[in-house]
Amino acid sequence: SDMNKEQRKNLHEIYAAGLKAILLYCNNKEAVLFPPMPDQSLIDAFAEEQVGTPRQHNQRTYEAECRVYRALERLDVSDDIIVLHGLQYTKIQQALFVACTGKGKAKDIVGEHDFIVIVRGKAVVVFEVKDTPFDEENFSTKKNSSTKQLEKIANLIDGIGKRYAGTVNVMKFSVFTSVKKNSPNMLHYYNTLPKQETETIVFK
Repeated sequence: SDMNKEQRKNLHEIYAAGLKAILLYCNNKEAVLFPPMPDQSLIDAFAEEQVGTPRQHNQRTYEAECRVYRALERLDVSDDIIVLHGLQYTKIQQALFVACTGKGKAKDIVGEHDFIVIVRGKAVVVFEVKDTPFDEENFSTKKNSSTKQLEKIANLIDGIGKRYAGTVNVMKFSVFTSVKKNSPNMLHYYNTLPKQETETIVFK
């Protein structure tokens, strides 16, 4: 093995936790959502002086992810599907599967991803959710940020696949819950994007 004793121990703990979750929750041949739909914990309205604050941003992010949550909960599927939400991983966990560079302690959180949909035996679909009203500069910035996050998690999934299952079919999508594709400004901008980018964007 190319791993030391501590790395093998960490890998075993991850494997054991995943196996326990599968045995407890994934034997009913239905779609499974980890964790289930969250309760509302943030406020719905803001005073004028609160607009644009971090608290409002958190609220908008929460609502955007809830829209995706509800869409995934309504899936009518015959395949075995597991949906992971808000998956976080540490530097030491990442290093078990892919090269990990940069500063930080072994147990520092180095990554988080919005939604990972595992269609067992077929594919892994990853969604990065962005809530932003459309203007070209802001949308482009968010799209580029989403692309980087998607590449990072896809690289990790690929590394996990190589260790356990071989090649994994990873599909990546950026979800913009507040932007309509057919709005005039968005449609004009959308038509300027290359096809490989437009095929990875999901609109409201």
